[in-house]
Amino acid sequence: MRRHSELWFVALLTVVLPALVLVSAQATMTSATASMVSAEKSRITALHDAARDLLLSPVPLPTQLTREFLREQPGLTATRLISDSEDTTGLISVDLFATSTSVASERAEFVGLVKGRPDETFVFEFLVAGKRTWYTYRSLTVAGNLAVLETVHDMSLLDDRLEQRLYETFALVAFVIIVIICFAYWMARQIDYRGRFEEVTKQLRMQERFTSTVVHELRAPLTAMRGYASMIEEDTTIPVHIRNHAEQIKRSAVRLAALVSDYLEVTRLSSGAATLVRAPLDVVAVVQEVVKELEPMAHEKHLTLSVRSTHVPITIPSNQKLLVQALTNLVSNAIKYTSQGHVEVVVVDETYAVEVRIKDTGFGISADDQKRLFAPFSRVGDSASRAVTGSGLGMWITKLLVEQLGGTIGVESIKGVGTHVVMRFKKR
Repeated sequence: MRRHSELWFVALLTVVLPALVLVSAQATMTSATASMVSAEKSRITALHDAARDLLLSPVPLPTQLTREFLREQPGLTATRLISDSEDTTGLISVDLFATSTSVASERAEFVGLVKGRPDETFVFEFLVAGKRTWYTYRSLTVAGNLAVLETVHDMSLLDDRLEQRLYETFALVAFVIIVIICFAYWMARQIDYRGRFEEVTKQLRMQERFTSTVVHELRAPLTAMRGYASMIEEDTTIPVHIRNHAEQIKRSAVRLAALVSDYLEVTRLSSGAATLVRAPLDVVAVVQEVVKELEPMAHEKHLTLSVRSTHVPITIPSNQKLLVQALTNLVSNAIKYTSQGHVEVVVVDETYAVEVRIKDTGFGISADDQKRLFAPFSRVGDSASRAVTGSGLGMWITKLLVEQLGGTIGVESIKGVGTHVVMRFKKR
């Protein structure tokens, strides 16, 4: 239900936001157009005031100067002084851009409307040759006679500017809408992915719960198998070949029990159910303890197992149980995969960290196999190394243990020469 409501929200976002952006853009363009028209009218009014001052100046100004001033005004195509008195037109040329004089009878209705209202500028809009054109009028008193100043303005420049602004605005609006749609699509995909992830996670949890239950149930029959096999193996009244079969059954049961224990340990570490309590711990002492416990295993294979470290305790904040388990896994692995030579555990005290290096002269690991050494259920090496029994979970479990202790683990190995597994732990 929550997933559907979020998808509805995304759909609403996709529709509403672009509509709001379009309305806002339209309102902005309308306001901008009105502002530009108002500014243009103010400019024309100021132009009329300047032209009036030039025409009515007590100091006669050269006609060429007046014409140059008018020609410099943007968009101004014509300027005329219109009067219904022929005496007035004789004072100044009607066409202020040239020196021609004519009777302006075609705009007599505008002249009659404007005369006698000197403080106002009148604007009339026409479409001339496909271009928007303003005819503006201002009433003047020239030599005691009423006259009208007419200016003709080509508004195509302003229209081009407005069209450019409109194009830029709608391009920006289109870009914003595309971004909104992309963002909405991304949100919808994320919601869908999260839903799928939750479903897969739920299925995996159910699968893990089922597998853990089955594995727990295997412990009891495995214990019984080991017990009865031991009884048969120790009973001297039973024929030797039957006791040998019982020994094989016991060995297989022990292997299966180890696999069950490994799987339960992985489940416990992966689920985060283990509570980690750290305390100051002497790494050298822990290493010596683990090596001492595994010496019989090394002697059984005629290997030398030793420790090389300083005689000064090296303390780190750690958990003894997890550290012992990680060291035991690595040292026992080194012994299992070494047929001759020695296994050495080296503890190096660095400035801010402690390095624990487990060195062996075993089979070695190729560069390709090193990449998947710490993967679950992964067995690396050739037929000789794979002959050693194992579940393929030991190195993965060790990696999880080291990471829970706040350390790092890596491997350095040369095929046929030996392997170094390196753990590093911070001192603080």
